[in-house]
Amino acid sequence: MKAEPSSPIRPSSMDTSSVAALQYSPPRGSSVNVTKPLGYHNDENPALAKRKRVHHMASIDAMPRITPKTTAHNHVEGRSIAVRILVQPPRVWYRDQKGRRTVFCIKVGVVDQDDRLLSADHTPGGYFTATLLYENGNEVADKRIVELRKGAFFDSHASTASMEIRIADISKNHQNQKFRVRVDFLWPHVTVAAAVSDPIHVLSKHVVRSP
Repeated sequence: MKAEPSSPIRPSSMDTSSVAALQYSPPRGSSVNVTKPLGYHNDENPALAKRKRVHHMASIDAMPRITPKTTAHNHVEGRSIAVRILVQPPRVWYRDQKGRRTVFCIKVGVVDQDDRLLSADHTPGGYFTATLLYENGNEVADKRIVELRKGAFFDSHASTASMEIRIADISKNHQNQKFRVRVDFLWPHVTVAAAVSDPIHVLSKHVVRSP
């Protein structure tokens, strides 16, 4: 009488870990644990076993910031030094009121980063210049219109300069636009921020109308 062949082992009678171990054989020398299913994190809670692990990215604001190194020389060269207009020009100025001698005055100075006025002793070799602008900030093309009669240098024993300026044209000839004066201070090896005056309406003469 022939013996019946033994029935094969059904996979359903095995647990999930054993099936995963049969389906994957790690190479020799590998440290992979064959008793754990691959592809997901095995948490202690079975209900969360197949949940993917989420890696949180660090915020950009939390990243360390790198500040470039600055030398003492760069600090001096890049400090905030600017021209300051202490006395503004008149809002309306009459060019021909006293002939070609007619000028208007503005008082200017140079201040440091602490808003302190600098004198000529602190700014060797520096001098003031005047550039004519329109009220909108555009530069007037004809450089001959503005003339700096006096005040390119600091007043004697003072930390200010009294600039005497003449504008040789009137606003009517420039589409009735008002003018501004940009004051620069040219100081070798140091950048100084310029200052721009209030608008000036230039007329020819002050006409007094009879009653």
